[in-house]
Amino acid sequence: MMKMIEKLIITACVIFPAFLPAQDTTNIKTRSLQVGFITPLSSNGLNSWNITNKFSINLLAGYAGGIDGVEFSGLGSVLQGTMRGAQFSGLCNIVLKETKGVQFSGLLNYSPGPKVTQLSGLLNVVPGNNQGLQIGGLANITSGRLSGTQISGLFNYAGKLRGVQLGFINYADSLEKGVPIGFLSFVRNGYTAFEIGSTETLYGV
Repeated sequence: MMKMIEKLIITACVIFPAFLPAQDTTNIKTRSLQVGFITPLSSNGLNSWNITNKFSINLLAGYAGGIDGVEFSGLGSVLQGTMRGAQFSGLCNIVLKETKGVQFSGLLNYSPGPKVTQLSGLLNVVPGNNQGLQIGGLANITSGRLSGTQISGLFNYAGKLRGVQLGFINYADSLEKGVPIGFLSFVRNGYTAFEIGSTETLYGV
């Protein structure tokens, strides 16, 4: 079930870029500033997906080759390439290649890692390994090894946990080092849970 949910999320995250022109990785340009309404109505025009921006502002949404600095979007941002720096958007941030930085969004953050901190109002997804922090209003998912922390209002998932999960429900395939903390915590391999509680007549269990 978890694998099916993961595949559905990843498919939803990449379906929009699939309809846009592919990035020409042999002709990547870097520009200091990009300002736009919605791609391609921007200063980079039809060539946006072949450009890495150092500072980018999208009034609605943008689709670019990458970010090596900071990007702000009213609704969402999609990067065909890498991101090094920070993304801020009202709804979602999606990076399809290596990410080293921070993503802030009102709804969804998606990045393959390997060093990304994600903060969103709903969901954060890393389909690989990550060394960072995920804070989601509803859920956090790291499919590979998480060397960091997950904090959510409901559910956390990690393939291999090397850190801390804090949520109502936590799940990890295996525990290398660290601890899941929540109302219900499950580790498929290599974890034994101990519970301490008290009642009016019994102080320790």
